[in-house]
Amino acid sequence: MVVTQNIDGLHALAGTKAEHLVELHGTNLLVECVSCKERTDPQAHFNFFREHRKAPLCRCGGFLKPATISFGQSLEPETLRRAEDAAMKADLVVALGSTLSVYPAASFPLMAAQRGVPYVVINRGATDHDSDPAVSLRIEGDVGEMFPAAVERALA
Repeated sequence: MVVTQNIDGLHALAGTKAEHLVELHGTNLLVECVSCKERTDPQAHFNFFREHRKAPLCRCGGFLKPATISFGQSLEPETLRRAEDAAMKADLVVALGSTLSVYPAASFPLMAAQRGVPYVVINRGATDHDSDPAVSLRIEGDVGEMFPAAVERALA
C-alpha cells in the first residue's frame, strides 16, 4: 500500500492501482461535487467552461471543487480506515520525504512499527520520528536519489 499526503496524483500517474493507494488529502486529478460527493475527471468541466463561460455544475446541480481536502475540512473516515488497515497489515514501513509532523498521517507508520514491523525513514532533514525507538533505520538524504537505488538493490 502507498499512503500519501500528496495531492498531486503522482502515485496514480505512476501506475499505482487505486486499491493500493490511500490519498489522505485527496487528489487534484479529479473534481468532486460538494453535494453528492461524485468524483469526475475535470476535463469535461474545463471544456464546458471554455464553451459557455459559466461555472460547470455536477449532474445533481451541486458545485464542483478539486477532490482535495480543503483547509478546515475533515479527512474522510473511509480514507482514514484504509490507512489504518494498511498500517495494521504492513510487514515493512518506509516513510519518504516527510517531516512526519502532520497528524493523523504521521501516526500510521508508528502504528505499524509498534507491532514490531521494521520502520525506515528516508528524508533530507530532521523528522519528528528520528528519536522514536520504533524507527529501525534512519537514512539522511534526498528521496529522489536514495530510494530508487535502494529498490534496485533490493530487487537484484
